[in-house]
Amino acid sequence: MRQINNLFSRLLQHRLGRHLLFWITIYLVFTIAQSSFVSKYEGTFTVILLNLPGMLPTVIAAYFLNYYLIPKFFNRQKFLSFFILFGVSGYFICVLARIINVYVAEPLLYREGSFEQESISEILVQLAHLVTVYFPEIYLIAFAMTVLKQQKSQLEMKQRNILLEKEKASTELHFLKAQIHPHFLFNTLNNLYVLSLKKSDKAPETVIKLSEILDYILYKGNEEIVSVEKEVKLLDNYIALEQLRYSNQLKISFVKNIENESVEVSPLLLLTIVENAFKHGASGSLDAPLIKIELIVKDQQLFFKVFNTKSLCFEADNTEIKQGIGVSNIRRQLALIYREYDFAIQESKEDYLVTLSINLKSRIQEPGSGALKKQMNMNEFPELFSA
Repeated sequence: MRQINNLFSRLLQHRLGRHLLFWITIYLVFTIAQSSFVSKYEGTFTVILLNLPGMLPTVIAAYFLNYYLIPKFFNRQKFLSFFILFGVSGYFICVLARIINVYVAEPLLYREGSFEQESISEILVQLAHLVTVYFPEIYLIAFAMTVLKQQKSQLEMKQRNILLEKEKASTELHFLKAQIHPHFLFNTLNNLYVLSLKKSDKAPETVIKLSEILDYILYKGNEEIVSVEKEVKLLDNYIALEQLRYSNQLKISFVKNIENESVEVSPLLLLTIVENAFKHGASGSLDAPLIKIELIVKDQQLFFKVFNTKSLCFEADNTEIKQGIGVSNIRRQLALIYREYDFAIQESKEDYLVTLSINLKSRIQEPGSGALKKQMNMNEFPELFSA
């Protein structure tokens, strides 16, 4: 039984094998359907043998319809040409079937002794008999092949669209991450440039921190998921690098409440939020800019809050955090990676508040299968999401 299943599986994997199985099935069905008449004639073997030439018109009709008429005319909306050729070809195929029946099947199976046969010219004018008897028998199979072929084409199209969607989503996700790299690198090199101008002793330490961050981005940022522990270390390095620039001028706190550091998250999502906080909260003319970062990971739920004061000199640019490259990338990456998340920005004249919540269990295993945005319950952690 297993060998038979393996044989069928191998046949179905190849186009020729699938067509062979289709016609074998049709042939067996026709033979079984005629089995009730076998007793009147010479035996089952004769029926089996004579059904072979009788299948020829059906095979011609099926392939001519499905591999010539439909793709060449019907699918190209040449309907008049299609119906004319379909009618003409159908007529001659039915004539062929009648000729095979009269000159092959009837002499050997249905009639005994000598009898008068219809001539070919007589067969050609038996239009009513051809339409009512032969056309249904032949084109029932041809149309069955059409249905199967269309279903197969739709399935292949669906699978191809799914594959294209996955590839598109994967490409888009890599592109979004690639946008993060130059954005972050530009800001960091700016910091290093300022320190170099000041001939600060902190410049070498900045280079070391930068190399560690770039190493993470280059090697971990392309992975689908990383541990929260690694993401936190990345944030620590980034914050330390920024503190080298701002020294005691900047007041910053990073509170972490992580139940399990091995919990996995998509890389580089949190970095962009923190980066924006420094860009809009520490790069202005405030005497004492303030940045507060809080991270909670509990029961596969991630909650991230970043608060920063902002300089009045950025007031004319107060929409950039909502429309900039970094934040728009976050929104798109979330839609590609997770089904359940919430990303919100609250803004006033004096500060920004960015909150992110993700159900880490809702990660889309196969990119491109779609994403469903759902609101998370923030009331579970009021200490994080309170104003």
